[in-house]
Amino acid sequence: MVRLLWAHVHTLISRPGPYIRGLAGALRTSSERRPQTLYGLFYFTEAVAVGYWMERRGLTHVHTHYASTCLLYTSRCV
Repeated sequence: MVRLLWAHVHTLISRPGPYIRGLAGALRTSSERRPQTLYGLFYFTEAVAVGYWMERRGLTHVHTHYASTCLLYTSRCV
């Protein structure tokens, strides 16, 4: 939990614009239904963690074979 929280704090401080846009996008795409909003927040939390992990390793590109909500939000946050 501490690492996850740190990933969010670090991303918010280092990239406030993309962080806010990613959060807004997660809420906007899932705001039609309340359970979907919770899923959107989970995906956003995961996306920030993935982006932080990629940044620490110097990765700038990721490829997925299937549609990935997490990676969509990651692309908005990083």
